[in-house]
Amino acid sequence: MSILFDLAATQPLRGQAHGGAEYAKALFKQLIAWAGPGRIKGCYDPHRPLEPDVREVALAGHVALLERPATSAIGRLAQDHGCDRLVSVMPYDLHDADLTGLDVFLTVHGLRFVEYPVDSQGWRYTGGIAELVKWMIKLSLPGVYAARQRGFLDRVLNLPARSLTIVVPSQHTRFSILDEFPNFDTTRIRVLYCPETAVSLVEPTERDVRQIGALEPKRYILIVSGSKWIKNAYRALEAAVGVIESQGSGEGLKLAIAGGAPRKMPKRWRRHVVELGRLSTSDLAICYRDAFCLMYPTLNEGFGYPPLEAMARGTPVLCSAITSTTEVLGDAAVYFAPKSIQEMRVRLRMLLEDDGLRAEYAARGRARHALVAERQRRDQDELCALIVGARVGA
Repeated sequence: MSILFDLAATQPLRGQAHGGAEYAKALFKQLIAWAGPGRIKGCYDPHRPLEPDVREVALAGHVALLERPATSAIGRLAQDHGCDRLVSVMPYDLHDADLTGLDVFLTVHGLRFVEYPVDSQGWRYTGGIAELVKWMIKLSLPGVYAARQRGFLDRVLNLPARSLTIVVPSQHTRFSILDEFPNFDTTRIRVLYCPETAVSLVEPTERDVRQIGALEPKRYILIVSGSKWIKNAYRALEAAVGVIESQGSGEGLKLAIAGGAPRKMPKRWRRHVVELGRLSTSDLAICYRDAFCLMYPTLNEGFGYPPLEAMARGTPVLCSAITSTTEVLGDAAVYFAPKSIQEMRVRLRMLLEDDGLRAEYAARGRARHALVAERQRRDQDELCALIVGARVGA
């Protein structure tokens, strides 16, 4: 048994970090421990940087690193290097691959490109004419774009392989697949939670947020992945600025945005906003810990790491009630409709003006994180055992 692990999922997309990378890194490290030295090879896209921590894990695990060819040839790469199994945790570009002769394990995180292909506020995140035109085309023809993405996913779910196992991180994703593809063989789908992230596991240093940005502990609202339209930061900013400028209990609060911000914001908002950029694992953990709360207004989610990362630090979470979030977070988050600015304002005021409620949700969050983390560890052990011990047709 020899495994080819597709490390392209660990690499930044268009210069941005993403949750799929955290999943891939955690699974890669754990799978090495399960398989033993020399049993795994990794392939990566030579046109994108491979993170130093991934190289270190590969070196420590005696993993040979191979340059990833065109996706249509990844099956031949596996066979040429003696691999009989392929693991890809972001397989959306493998739609034209021939994986005949391989046992294949693919993670499909969600169906966002089909379920929510475009948003009316997406232009606020565009950085030039080309991006704006692309958004306008998608907005005018969302069904066409979604149908195209659906076709790619259909081919991924039916790749030619000796055996094909589809791993999904939530029941929502499972039933989304079955809703879009009613004839898909349900026995090929395994619901296994995403692994814990390094941000949840790291012990923050003695530094506090004042040494990271112009922020005071517990006097800022944290928003993450602010440059991605699907994370819906603009609407959250509009709601939070409305609360701050009302001269009520939110007066003096700052809005801290990690991972970039919407490109087009009113100038008056900027006096309230602190852009933190891309943070290290430790610094992000500190920002979660020292925040008054996390606002996570996502429009679509296959699992949802940030709320759990905040809950691990005892920070209350305001979150969209959509797709997988209620399934994963249970009753430990204060929910809102992600397109309702008014509802976001109300939920934020609830925490600002009721210390008891804020303390209650901080405690609920810690308890929920502990519960989910236990399942995350159990499910990832199950996935590693499945990959390492899989038999043809299993």
